[in-house]
Amino acid sequence: MSASGVHNHHLTKDRWESYAENRAVNDPCLTNDVEVLHKAGANVKGTLQYLHECAGRKTTLKDVHDMV
Repeated sequence: MSASGVHNHHLTKDRWESYAENRAVNDPCLTNDVEVLHKAGANVKGTLQYLHECAGRKTTLKDVHDMV
């Protein structure tokens, strides 16, 4: 991506969602919820399901592992 914000290649939704920074959960409330779930003993798949329902992003299992 150039400084102008224009891509010099075709960008698809799948390609966009393949980048971790675009899937990241930046909401402090959700980040806190993930921390609470982890401390309470929730498994990673349950946390992932919670994030899918609340954040509406294509967060992956690896993304959740990186958060906890």
